[in-house]
Amino acid sequence: MLKLLFKGKVVAVLLALVFVACAPARPAPVAPPPAAPAGVTPTQAAPAAAKPAEEVEWDKVVAAAKKEGKVTVYSTFATPEWQRVFGGLMKTKYGITVEWLFGIGAANAEKVKVEHDAGQVVGDIYHAGAAGFVPITKYLVPFDPPEARKTAKDAWHLVPTTYDSDKRVLAVSLALGLTPWVNTNLVKPQDYPKSFRDLLDPKWKGKMNLQDTTFAGGGSRIFYWLSKVYGLSFWEQMARQNIVFVRTYSDQVNRVVAGEDPLSMYVNPPYVIESAKARAPIEPLLLTEGLAAPTIGMSLLLNSPHANAAKVFINEALTEQGQATMPVIGYSPIRKGVKTEWPHPSIAKIMAHGPVTTFDLASDREHDKQISDKVSARMLRLGEFAK
Repeated sequence: MLKLLFKGKVVAVLLALVFVACAPARPAPVAPPPAAPAGVTPTQAAPAAAKPAEEVEWDKVVAAAKKEGKVTVYSTFATPEWQRVFGGLMKTKYGITVEWLFGIGAANAEKVKVEHDAGQVVGDIYHAGAAGFVPITKYLVPFDPPEARKTAKDAWHLVPTTYDSDKRVLAVSLALGLTPWVNTNLVKPQDYPKSFRDLLDPKWKGKMNLQDTTFAGGGSRIFYWLSKVYGLSFWEQMARQNIVFVRTYSDQVNRVVAGEDPLSMYVNPPYVIESAKARAPIEPLLLTEGLAAPTIGMSLLLNSPHANAAKVFINEALTEQGQATMPVIGYSPIRKGVKTEWPHPSIAKIMAHGPVTTFDLASDREHDKQISDKVSARMLRLGEFAK
């Protein structure tokens, strides 16, 4: 009996061994993935998605701009305060030093021509009222800023690249505020003109100044605008008023402040801010015609020695941070939603006035043709229509 039991156990053991040998092998345990570094989540540890090619190319431009380290800007409107603010932004953000040539558009345009004709280009950027670009079109290079491409069109009051279909002139701000200013010691409020037509009154004869209308600038702009509003007959009569012509925007302001002329037919905001802050006896007039708002633009100049830094400068002027600096000049941003802090209450007063007349490139070209033909020079200087 014991032998039978023993044999049974042996058989059972043998059968168990055969079963184990024939069973499929268990898979080897899989090692857990390596832990992410301390403080980094698995999502963060995943490889970053590749940048779009456009961003990669722009990163290269920015890197090259930083190596160039400087940019030269020929500007009609870069007041010392804007030089400090926007120049500081470029230095802090990109390490780029801005060198400024601050002067009237006609002089800057002539400098651009002379440099290119001599093959010794110094300027990188031209910054002026839009009409001032027309005479130097062949020295301008198309540029399509990333900031303009990536920002929705409805985020702009004026899309930067739509002013010029060739994208050689890029809108950066609007020059609201071409309106007359008076010396408050010489002109009493009850005598303030209400309209430009009031300036045809003989009492204003010999008492007004205006920037020279024979070159692209504020003087020629107001001539063009009021010709559109009232026709050339307005200027036929104005030719009898013995207007004092001056060359620069500063001269207009200085003569009014000094009392040499009780009134300037218009003053460009960047040039009156310091006088207003100093409480000079000068005040803007809000006339029934409203405001002319020429476009202020920037262009990349041909054969620019710092082309990458120039592109970064123009692109930065279109960012929210760059647009927020435009009111420092006394000009309106073209980007919507930008907080505007005007440099003086008188400028804020002008900006709240209307209606506003803006201009496109076609009108600026027509305006330039009038100036090239010296229509205003014949009419105002020689008084053809006054005969």
